[in-house]
Amino acid sequence: MWNGCTFPTMRQLPRENPLVFYPRRVWEVVETHAKLAAFYLFLHRIRRRVERDASPYTDSALVPAEPHTPSAPRREKTAIAGVAA
Repeated sequence: MWNGCTFPTMRQLPRENPLVFYPRRVWEVVETHAKLAAFYLFLHRIRRRVERDASPYTDSALVPAEPHTPSAPRREKTAIAGVAA
C-alpha cells in the first residue's frame, strides 16, 4: 500500500512542525534567488565594462590566419632497420 514514503527510514522520522518548516523553506528559496541575482548583476557589470572599453581586446588567437598556399608534400626520410637511406 502506498503511503507517500519511498524510504523505510522516512517512516521513522517525526514530522516537522509546518509553522517552522515552511518559513525556513521560504527563506532558503529567497536566499538562493538573491544569490543568483547578485551573481547576475556581477556578470552584467563586467559585460558593461567590457562593452564600454575604448580599446577592444585583441589576442594573437583572434587574428585571422594568413591564407595558406599549399606546396608539394614533404617526404621525410625515415631510417628502417637494415635499409640505407
